[in-house]
Amino acid sequence: MYLIMNFMKKLIVFFILLNSYYAFSQAYFVSPLGIDLAANLGGGSLNNPWKTFQYAISQVSAGDTVYFRGGIYPSSFIIFNKSGSANNYLIFKNYQNEIPIIDGGNITQTLLLINSQSYIILDGVHFRNVLGNNSRGVFVEGDAHHISFLNCKIYNINETNTDPYLPNNCNGNVSPIKFCGNNNTNPMTNIILKGNEVFSCRTGCSEGMSISGNVNNFLIENNSVHDISNIGIVAAGHYSSCGTGQAKMGKIIKNKVYRCRFPNTTFNNTASGIYIDGGENIVAEQNLVYECQIGIQIGCENIGKTAQFDTIRNNIVYNNDRWGIGVGSGALYPSNAGKSRFCAVFNNTIFKNASKNFDYDFFNRYGELRVAYTDYSSIQNNIIYANTDNRLLTVKYDSLIGNQINHNVYFAEGGQVTENVNWDFTNYSFSDFQNITAIDLQSIFSNPQFNGVDITALEVHLQPNSPAINFSNLTSQQAAGSFDFDGNNRKNGQLDAGALESQCPNSFIIQGILTNNAIKFESTQSIQALNIIKSGANAIFNSQKSILLLPKFETESGSIFKAQIDGCENN
Repeated sequence: MYLIMNFMKKLIVFFILLNSYYAFSQAYFVSPLGIDLAANLGGGSLNNPWKTFQYAISQVSAGDTVYFRGGIYPSSFIIFNKSGSANNYLIFKNYQNEIPIIDGGNITQTLLLINSQSYIILDGVHFRNVLGNNSRGVFVEGDAHHISFLNCKIYNINETNTDPYLPNNCNGNVSPIKFCGNNNTNPMTNIILKGNEVFSCRTGCSEGMSISGNVNNFLIENNSVHDISNIGIVAAGHYSSCGTGQAKMGKIIKNKVYRCRFPNTTFNNTASGIYIDGGENIVAEQNLVYECQIGIQIGCENIGKTAQFDTIRNNIVYNNDRWGIGVGSGALYPSNAGKSRFCAVFNNTIFKNASKNFDYDFFNRYGELRVAYTDYSSIQNNIIYANTDNRLLTVKYDSLIGNQINHNVYFAEGGQVTENVNWDFTNYSFSDFQNITAIDLQSIFSNPQFNGVDITALEVHLQPNSPAINFSNLTSQQAAGSFDFDGNNRKNGQLDAGALESQCPNSFIIQGILTNNAIKFESTQSIQALNIIKSGANAIFNSQKSILLLPKFETESGSIFKAQIDGCENN
């Protein structure tokens, strides 16, 4: 009995302590119409909210959640100088579906600074309207860790120079959102950027979304980054502005990046949608990148340094101005740049890039894939489809030594012509390049047979008879990853080339213009058609359950169309 009573006393004490521990976790509210009144005087409630972000920070403790009501919050340099704890994050988020906007009033400033704090979540808050050189939207530095930015919008963070034709020496850099690991001893860790939108920012030579310096273990997922006047997303290293370290062990996945271009192309014409610049062990996969100056690039701009063990896989990259995917440095190596080593480019679909080739002289026209100054890297299982310029591949500066370029599917609508490959400033057809270099010998030149090649309504799933199906290197399963661009499982064994593994989807929405001969769409559930089948095209829609021809569906005279309810052939 004594043992039982003693145990019950301890259990009661435990529950008292547990309840008192959670009693300190509170929900508070902020509104532009509120008043900054201390919490112990009743401030911060739903009916009596605080007025400012900064005051809310001063009042909360680990485990608390602060809800922001909708409206505009005039801001001047918010300093987040408080941390949560491992099991009790500090959470700042929008209330229900309301939109709180932190507005900088178009003056030079930093909207939000976090220095060496931890266990913080910021969710659903907008940051906008900063104007001035060296300004910043959200800036995180030091050895901060366990910081998450979720579902936020950051826009109109601008440098002062509005004339794209003026010489630009990059003194006007601004950063919409940047994580700067400038503590060389203790890395910034466990950083998450997910579901955000960064757009309409004039950044000078800075980037829209940046991880730079001594930052380990980060995730950049499902963000939309667009209309940036330089690079969209960067993971960088070796820059003195963020210490001597490099971004490491990160994932850049499922992001949509478009219209990232430097406005003055005489100064800079190589703004990437996604750039791994001196990073290490970083994977960029399942991203959609288009209408930037470069799609995705691995490189290193610092002398004597490297980007290494980085991977680009399962991305769709199309209609970018210069090249689609690049590995290695440019002509400035080694006098003014580093290089890349041990990198991988696997199972990407690279389609009709180099869209502005004719704006440049002959030897500055690039192809879909650019390889220069990289060692011991592997480029395999990609589909590389050229635009009307017919340039597939640009290989420069001893990049055939120690690298593996093989098992790719190449195609140019103009056929095998001397513009297919530019190797050290000399042009070759694809077959001549194979024969002379003994490189790419297991690669093929063949139409991959996408479902649609209209650049305005791209549909790059493979037709059932595509030569890219089951084409990949048998040893490449691990390098290609477990999932394709759509998130579907990769096959065990021999994979398809390109970003999309052939399989029957549950449903299909078909739009755009079909000009293909013998094209076939298959689905396990339903097909919805809003497309036009042009004269001379031959299309089969095959679904196990239903086919719905919507009002915009049209078949031109001279086309052949067949709809059937049947099983999928490639299940």
